[in-house]
Amino acid sequence: MTARDSAQYDILVHRSMTSFSNSFCRVAVCVNGLSLRDPNVNDLNAILRPNEILGIELYDGGAAPPEFSKRNGCESVVICTR
Repeated sequence: MTARDSAQYDILVHRSMTSFSNSFCRVAVCVNGLSLRDPNVNDLNAILRPNEILGIELYDGGAAPPEFSKRNGCESVVICTR
């Protein structure tokens, strides 16, 4: 799901099951082993081409390997390209 950050850019978020005070958390995104720092949807559209994507892995908060879980329990999206 998407939401808007303070600069009004669309960002990827997930409903948090661990926090009642903050019902959404920002999803961690990793492309080819590199963790992206707070990417917005425009950033992802600029660096990713659909025909170059080899695979996408989605991890629930507690299920992601440590190198992909940068958001303290929020989901992780791992993208591999050519």
